Amino acid sequence: MGKLSINLDDYDSKLGQLYGLIEKMTNIDWTTENAIQFCNNQGLQIKDLSLHHNINMQNLLTDLNNFDYESLKNKILVSRNQITELFSVKFDDYNESYQNYINSILSKKNDALNNFFDIPFNIKKYEDYLIHIISKLSLILTEFNFEADELFEHFKYGNKNYVIFGKNGSGKTTLLKKISSSMFKNAIVIPANRKVNQSPSNYISYNVNCNLNQMLQDEISLMYLTRELNSRTLDLYENKVEDSKILRTRFYEIFSSLGLERDIIAEKECLFLKGEQIGKYSINNASDGEKSIAYLIMASLLAPEYAFVFIDEPERHLNGALLRNLFDRLELERPDLRFIYLTHNIDFVESRKNVALIYLEKSEIYNKWKFKKIEDYNDISLDVILGIEGTKKDIIFCEGTRGSIDCKILECLFPEYDIQPVCSCEQVKLNTKGINGKEKLFRRKAFGLIDDDYMKMLEVNSLRKEQIFTIGYNEWENFIIRSEILEHINSSHLNKDLSLIKDKVIKHIKKDGKTAILSDFITKRYTKMLYAEKLSYSKELDKQLDKINNINKSEIVDEVQKLSDKIDSLTDYDELVSIVPAKMLLKMVAQGIGLASDNDYVDLMVKNLKLNQQFNLLVKNLLNINFDSN
Repeated sequence: MGKLSINLDDYDSKLGQLYGLIEKMTNIDWTTENAIQFCNNQGLQIKDLSLHHNINMQNLLTDLNNFDYESLKNKILVSRNQITELFSVKFDDYNESYQNYINSILSKKNDALNNFFDIPFNIKKYEDYLIHIISKLSLILTEFNFEADELFEHFKYGNKNYVIFGKNGSGKTTLLKKISSSMFKNAIVIPANRKVNQSPSNYISYNVNCNLNQMLQDEISLMYLTRELNSRTLDLYENKVEDSKILRTRFYEIFSSLGLERDIIAEKECLFLKGEQIGKYSINNASDGEKSIAYLIMASLLAPEYAFVFIDEPERHLNGALLRNLFDRLELERPDLRFIYLTHNIDFVESRKNVALIYLEKSEIYNKWKFKKIEDYNDISLDVILGIEGTKKDIIFCEGTRGSIDCKILECLFPEYDIQPVCSCEQVKLNTKGINGKEKLFRRKAFGLIDDDYMKMLEVNSLRKEQIFTIGYNEWENFIIRSEILEHINSSHLNKDLSLIKDKVIKHIKKDGKTAILSDFITKRYTKMLYAEKLSYSKELDKQLDKINNINKSEIVDEVQKLSDKIDSLTDYDELVSIVPAKMLLKMVAQGIGLASDNDYVDLMVKNLKLNQQFNLLVKNLLNINFDSN
């Protein structure tokens, strides 16, 4: 893997030539005379002037005038943008499935370009040349299908599986038909209306060659799949492949592992089932669920290496436990595949590990789609995202991103919860209240955890009633350098003299850092005061603003003075750290114990939380929040 199938410079050059030609053709009023002139301009030296007398010429001119040149130009521009990206990235960074996809798509498009520019030498008439032009442009228009290509842009990196969801009418069925019929050999589509039937007669022989997508959509799909399974099994036997890798052996083992109390047998072109107390019977007499399982297993085993496998309504004919077990086993059996599930079954989505969500937006234009990869809960309404993605765990919302300090630590302290970082303190509050206000809908509880940010006790207690808790420190950076945690981190590293480090921190807070601390306090407190005020438009708006400013002015000045006096009076390291913002202190502490940066301190703490249960319990007790009891 890791190598492009075509020369990008040559491909880009042909795209440029084609774009220039289309630009010319766009501006031509296609009359007979203009058509002849165009052919001459292209260097076609033909003396035959039968063009004037050809009774089919008018139809050809109509086709030339009505051709969708703008659409083709847009598709060429998209393809050139893709080339720009390929020039700027390392192809090896893509996963194998996407590499296969890119190479397949590029090869098809490049072949279409070559086909267009390869003008036959035996053309004798102008109209033959023009017929060639219009037919090859139509082929390029089909091959350069960027609307569907956009979906695959979401599958570039990593080895995740995917769930695609959207409202009814968003074009899901049409999209899958396009992928299965016209995309590329490494896109396999298992349709929702799959027909899981064996041939009417056990031993009818069909001599029709068809690809895997055609097999999966045929009326007698099980017969075709069984024949292909046995054919590949025979090839592997002849090549002396070890038995555990033989496709038919793997098929049997997967089916038997699902707890159906049945074994399956593939003979010639037919499938049979057999139990300990049950004699062998044809799959024609099996349940729809048993047929579907056989169909899905064979489809997965027969899929090309590193393929994208689209499965529409994976839950069809299968119950919850069996559904989860089947796809757990298939994903384990074929880790090279990228499974893409199209479903609204929340329980099934919740059962999938390591999946990403892609939202399929409804489009008013037929045969066009818009795709949105869901990486942030703010990208889509909370009720939609949780209704699709879901999690059976209760949720703890925190501020920041997946890489933030609070998220990293909470994932270690509370693995029984789903930790969801959101963009802000206010978003934590909104999400927590939103879920807890609709517990029957979401089937889970939510908790919020936020920084203190100089909140008053009245506000802290009010939030607690809403299941939103504060950490007892102005910021997480304060919390993780308190003495108990610092002592453990220091002892696991270079075991420096902490008294020297603490003295340096105290001195900084009282002298060099005091102005910055008080400035931070003023900004945060004043912002909260203004956020809490309610204004209404009236002729007396200026009086409202003056009143708010006068009230807040005296209060903020008083609070700043109290904090300043408190900093001056305190001499204890932990008391000082608990009341001031510590982003400026974390780096100082980290370097004091021999670490290069504040990030190294956080990483070392996370490592200790994962490896040392006693330390994990200590930190959890210091945080002093018991979500279960609330």
